[in-house]
Amino acid sequence: MKKQLYLCLITLLSPVLIFAQQNQGWSANKLEVRYANELGNQTSLKIDPSFNYADLKIENTVYHFYFHRNGRDLGQIRIINAETKEEIARGRGSWFLDNAHLEFFDGEKVLLDKSTNPNGYTIIGPYGPLFVVENQKIETPKTYTQKDFLTQAFFVFERIRNTQAPPNHDFFVYYSILWGLSSN
Repeated sequence: MKKQLYLCLITLLSPVLIFAQQNQGWSANKLEVRYANELGNQTSLKIDPSFNYADLKIENTVYHFYFHRNGRDLGQIRIINAETKEEIARGRGSWFLDNAHLEFFDGEKVLLDKSTNPNGYTIIGPYGPLFVVENQKIETPKTYTQKDFLTQAFFVFERIRNTQAPPNHDFFVYYSILWGLSSN
């Protein structure tokens, strides 16, 4: 009788255990910024809750944005292809020396200039403004090439990273002096 009960229990629980083992992995909720063009095509920039990286999916390609060594300088900018792990672009130069640019894997350079005002700034690319912060609000001007769009999306990620704070999780641990003592 006992063996039959165990056999029945194992038979009933084995599909549940097998199913539970197949769904491995976990993911965190990400902040999502949506883009749309004139044709109605949509894409989204998904930003990690800790603001360390972002993923931009354009058609079938996912681009991974981050700052190398978690820096904040223009030279630390990295854009890679998430599937192939190839570096697509990296930041070079500096705003101070007025030689800031993003250098893409094919050798093309997107020259950048930054003009500031009391309530924002403008990142200017080869065809005009790429990214505008006006009165502390993000404006997204029109882009003409995919490289301009990648550059603009990276600066959206940078602005969100610089103005937001990751969630703060406080854990409180309470100890009792009486725990474990007998009541004798």
